[in-house]
Amino acid sequence: MFAWMVLLFTVLPALEIWVFFQIPMSLGAKLLVVLFTGIAGASLARAQGMRVIAEIQGQLASGAMPTQELVEGGIVLFGGALLLTPGFLTDTIGFLCLLPPSRKLIALGLKKWFAGRIQVAAAAGFQGSGGGFRAAHFEVRGGGMHPRKPPPERKPEPIGAPGRVDMGAHVGPRVAAPKTIDASFSVVEDDD
Repeated sequence: MFAWMVLLFTVLPALEIWVFFQIPMSLGAKLLVVLFTGIAGASLARAQGMRVIAEIQGQLASGAMPTQELVEGGIVLFGGALLLTPGFLTDTIGFLCLLPPSRKLIALGLKKWFAGRIQVAAAAGFQGSGGGFRAAHFEVRGGGMHPRKPPPERKPEPIGAPGRVDMGAHVGPRVAAPKTIDASFSVVEDDD
């Protein structure tokens, strides 16, 4: 994560400045282009955002889960933020995020990437054993998940020393704790 932050706040601005001075235009024309792309990008982001929201509502109304539309909504939001950031590279990436054909390709790539990461995490995180699940322990560092040693199992403390009975200890057969609890709640308003 730190490497991405360094890239975002150092390398990207340096590239933006370099590209800004490489374009053969006057300084005023460059500033007008940056201002125009910001305004046009904001209106395009709003229009595409409304379109994606309508698609999400349509999917929900038909009873389907709008996974594609939710991913595209995130891409539209990201693209709009990039268009509001001054610079030619961020504007190019922002417009690619907002235009429907390229946005659908980006969404497809993101879904495949996330699906691969979720399958790896699920396969490593839970292993079926006799009808139950055993959780594996992982830590996130360096941009990925790495197995770590599970915490040691805690053994129950003895109630009392051998041959001695604690007065507060439970005497008799141990009863297993219930696995589920059935409860109901109601809200009562006070008339005072």
